[in-house]
Amino acid sequence: MRPASSCILALLLALPVPAQAQTMRDRFLGLFTFGTCGEPLCLSVDAGRHEKHFIPSVVQGADNLLAFLTNAVGTSVANVPLAAASGGTTFTFAGGAPVATSTSAGPIFAERAQTLGRGRWFLAGNVTGLDFQSIRGIPLNDLNLNFTHQNVADSALGNPAFEDDLLQVNTAVSVNLLVTSLVMAYGLFDHVDLAVDVPFVRSSINGHSTATIVPSGTGIDSLAHFFGSASNKQLTATAASTGSASGIGDVVGRIKVNVVQNDHVGFALLAGARFPTGNADQFLGTGGTDIMGMGILSGRISSLSPHLNLGYVHRGAQYENSALLTTVGFDNLVGSRATIALDLISSWQVGASRLVLPAPVTFTAPITRTVRLTDIPNERDNLIDAAIGTKIAASNRLNFVLNSILPVNRRGVRADMVWTLGLEYNFYPGRTSVVSAP
Repeated sequence: MRPASSCILALLLALPVPAQAQTMRDRFLGLFTFGTCGEPLCLSVDAGRHEKHFIPSVVQGADNLLAFLTNAVGTSVANVPLAAASGGTTFTFAGGAPVATSTSAGPIFAERAQTLGRGRWFLAGNVTGLDFQSIRGIPLNDLNLNFTHQNVADSALGNPAFEDDLLQVNTAVSVNLLVTSLVMAYGLFDHVDLAVDVPFVRSSINGHSTATIVPSGTGIDSLAHFFGSASNKQLTATAASTGSASGIGDVVGRIKVNVVQNDHVGFALLAGARFPTGNADQFLGTGGTDIMGMGILSGRISSLSPHLNLGYVHRGAQYENSALLTTVGFDNLVGSRATIALDLISSWQVGASRLVLPAPVTFTAPITRTVRLTDIPNERDNLIDAAIGTKIAASNRLNFVLNSILPVNRRGVRADMVWTLGLEYNFYPGRTSVVSAP
């Protein structure tokens, strides 16, 4: 078996198993289901009068809090950076013999202006893994939330006195992703490439929560809200949730047109779309269509190949913001077979955030006081990452890829590191594979 076939087979074996019936959103909300009625924040109260007064669907502001958490995680899992749609050494033909026109094997998570050339194929397979560990800088393994009582009597929240009770929840949760992507690109013309990226995603969740009722009064017998039974009142309860889902993610299609190319610099335009083929309820996709446009500037200075990508993505999912995209970096040949690639990747939020955090709740009885529902800050989710990777050439056609992405800031839902392993393979079908010189 050829090396390329063996590597592709290994990547296919890493594809995930079929998804479970219960959705990942249900699993996430299971971290906040403590009582016996089967709804988040429902208490176990025998009298049947107070058990639903903390349920997010009827409490001012709290519905936004759980919606913020689930939607923040759900939209983040679908936005793993896209691998470049071209790689390897590019060639032209002189006197019937292939002549290399680029020195390095190209960037990993950026685009270069060179196109593949008419009739040339490029295939890549990547496995990317990440573990979400924070949301806007707040650790997901120590997330503190406050839920306030429904105003059931009059305009003064806190009257009667049991409205002053708080439900505090401490949550530790881990959300993991394993994404196996197959990238296929084809040189439609000498200066026009078409590419498709098909991801297979496995998302998993594992977490536990502790809920504590902070009563306004004293004495166990006077409690209006509690866990357990009337004869065995408890102020704390725990919940746990675990599970996974697998399936196809959001498929991406791209077209790149090389506009200007000479021996030292090139410029290209790229357009693409991310289609909602992944199940958003299973944390496999966003549920909306993204449209992207980008300008690509790249150069060549001896063995160094700098590049700059500037673009805009219009995001169609309900809770996702459109963004300005920038990637700047270089790839450089080190030795005869190794390429290193360094990039600074950023996404700048456009418009007011669609992920809305609830405002603090103000009690007006018996005294005026304000309770913050979460310590998660209300800020723009501008993301900045640093990528460092290498490509090792096994042959003129086959490259092995190793890359890591590290967060520079702590906006959004973030992992401490995103790792990628993969391979790239170039097909040169005869002399029709003429690639534009850099």
